[in-house]
Amino acid sequence: GGRSRPLWSVLGCLLIAASLGGCARFISASKNAEGVRLLQQDKYQQALAEFQQAARIDPQNPDAFYNLAATYHRVGRLENRPGYLEQAELLYQQCLDRDPNHVDCHRGLAVLLCEQGRQQEAIRLLQGWVDRQPRLPEARIELARLYDELGNKQAGAEELLASLAIVAHNTWALMALGKLREEAG
Repeated sequence: GGRSRPLWSVLGCLLIAASLGGCARFISASKNAEGVRLLQQDKYQQALAEFQQAARIDPQNPDAFYNLAATYHRVGRLENRPGYLEQAELLYQQCLDRDPNHVDCHRGLAVLLCEQGRQQEAIRLLQGWVDRQPRLPEARIELARLYDELGNKQAGAEELLASLAIVAHNTWALMALGKLREEAG
């Protein structure tokens, strides 16, 4: 009898912790959803407050950090607020710390770097992702997008072909390759 009580106490604590973790993820997701709704209405400060709450409730939620970063990025660009752009860059990095394959986060950070004239850093960011995840077509597709936007159509086409070698029927890669070929005549 005496030994079973501590075991049940430990199991009870684990069950409570697990249910609270699930609860935190649910609340964080609902805060993120509300923030996105507010963002779509251009209510930036209210959206930031929702995303900040989501990040506080579930500090491991990469989407909360991505949403914060994207909002700071947008407001920083619209209102010419360099401090917001610096904050966006830090938050994009925090998102990638939590999810190293977060596609939208890689895209947002690469765009931010390019907007600041840091194209080589953007290329290194996405090339590093490809190097770490060579079998992830999304990494190659984002690198191809960046090359295309920077005017290096050949490098973009090569990355798209490499992504199609991984997943032959990737709709986005096929459309992008078709666009590049059409532009090339």
